[in-house]
This record gives sequence, C-alpha cells and structure tokens, in this order.
Amino acid sequence: MEAKFTFYNIEKCGYYTFGSTDPVFSGVTDVFAKLALWGADGRELENTTTYEHDRDNEIMRTFYVDSATCPVTNDIFLTLWNEVENDNGKIYGMAPNKKPGNTEILETGFDGLAIPGFPSYFWFSPENNVFASIKFDHSTSGKKNLELYMNGFLSNKSPYRVFNEEDVVIGYSQDGKYAKGCDKNHPRFLAKKRKNNKLEAELLANLSNIRKFVKKESLLYSTPDDRQLIERVFSRLLDNPPAFSKSKDIMHEVAFEPSAGQLKKIISNFYDNEDETLKNAGFIYNTGKRVMLKGINVSFKFNLDVTKFEAHVINVEALLKAVRLSRVELLAEMENPISTQ
Repeated sequence: MEAKFTFYNIEKCGYYTFGSTDPVFSGVTDVFAKLALWGADGRELENTTTYEHDRDNEIMRTFYVDSATCPVTNDIFLTLWNEVENDNGKIYGMAPNKKPGNTEILETGFDGLAIPGFPSYFWFSPENNVFASIKFDHSTSGKKNLELYMNGFLSNKSPYRVFNEEDVVIGYSQDGKYAKGCDKNHPRFLAKKRKNNKLEAELLANLSNIRKFVKKESLLYSTPDDRQLIERVFSRLLDNPPAFSKSKDIMHEVAFEPSAGQLKKIISNFYDNEDETLKNAGFIYNTGKRVMLKGINVSFKFNLDVTKFEAHVINVEALLKAVRLSRVELLAEMENPISTQ
C-alpha cells in the first residue's frame, strides 16, 4: 500500500520546568509505555480520550486504538481514532450532480453505535528523536490531534500526577507523590516538521537568480472568496464562468525578486503552514529552473508491504513489521530528502 510519510522532530516529550529544554523526568520511550499501559487497562474506546473537546472551535475528540513497540529497535507505533464533525452521529453529504442552489442533503448515521471519524498512524523513533505520520487513502495525518492527545495524557491521565486532598492535580513528580518543587514541573509534548535545510540553502545561494514567485492553491467555488477569484480568472473570456462542484487547483505566477529576509520569511511561513488548501509555493530562476517549497518539509510517498482488511484499521503489529522491513531505506530517505524532489 502506498503511504505518505511526513517526519517531525520531537522538541519536547515529558515533564519540564519553565524555560528548560531538558525534561526533569520521563521521555519518549517512557511516555508511550505509560500510554500503552493506560490504554490497555480494560477501558472502552469512548473512555480513552484525554482532553475536553470544543465543538465551537472545531476541536473534536481523539481516541486510543492500539500501540506496539519493536523489541529490536525500540520504535513505537501508535494508532489513534480522530472524530469528525457530526450531528449526533449523522454525517451529511450533497449529490455531486445537483445544481448550485439545491438544498437537498443525504445523510448516513450510526445511531450511537459508532464514533464517526478516521484513523491516524504514527511511527516514533526514540533513537532519532523523530516521528512520522503515516497517511494512507483511508486515514488522516492527525498531527494536530496527536499533540492535543499527548498533552492531554501527560496533563490529565499519566501516573505522574500529584493530587491534593480535594483530588485536584497540584503538580507532577516521578513517583506521583508530593515533593517540594513538584508544582514547578509541567507536561509538554511538542513536535515540529522536520526541515530540509539543503533546499533552503540552495535557494539562498541562488537569491540573485530568482525572478518569479509561484503559488499553487486549492479553490472551492462554494466559498465566496474563492468564487470571486475563479470568476476573475474567466472574466472577459466567458459570459458565465463555470460553477465547479469540486475544488480546483490554481497556479499564481508573479515577477518577484525577494530580499534574503523575504525569502526566509516565505520559507518559514510555508514550513509552519497547516492549511491544506496551500498546495505549494516556489521560485523561478533566470535560467527557467523552478524550485518548489513542498520539499522544505521532509515528506515523501513510499510503498509499504502492509494490508488493510475491509472495515478494519491496519493492525498495529502489521504496520510495525512493514516499517521494520523498510526501516533503513525510510530513515535514509528522511536524512536525504533532496533526492526525492
């Protein structure tokens, strides 16, 4: 099966004092070992969420499905279930062959028998202090939910919590017992996309050769701002611009010779971008060579020898086995992503 691997550096995982970069106690291996014990203690799926969801801010629930650790490499594999927006279990859709203005919708629901959502799969390598989201056609990358989930676990579910007489968490310690200074320890899980420094270095070295800026984004006709842009593209060419039912990708190209500061800012913002409508951006040299920023993040597609059975998530042990078989190649690709561009 083809999967998209996106790698992240683990910046923090454990318990820290304010301003510190090294944990006071715990770490990647320990945190996920504790999570596995907690998730497999007999509780039901609906009781494995770790944080309060907030529908007003579109923060949905995340649940623990399974995890496994490789006894040889100590790599950790984790499967989470990410709830999607729903109306008491009902999911809505619109027929693609209907005309704009039609208000009829279709619905499907589970009558409370299931939590609507998608799985997300992760591979953690404590040895390299990185993890990868492994995205298949049936799953989501889930990085935002992972951070919410792990911070929720460290704050609200881990055995390191210290309670007062009113059963309120007042701090964190290695044995869960009160000790002076335990209120200064705070939980933190933080990860940032792994950056392809070679690509940035190439662009900076060729700064004087850059002549144009290009940007590729996805537009949806049903969105007012996007619709205006689509209509502008066809203005003076068609009396009635087409009303697309599906999103369309559009490429902008403009003459632009950035300063070093502007170039670094564009790269930094693209690197941190989480909006999937921004498909790509890049620069064109005076030679005509085009260098796109999609390679700024360490992300690539790879065929894994793993099978998904109908109406099942991928078995975490099968995922472990498949990644282990290709581990050397995958880590080499992570270290030298420029070769894939």
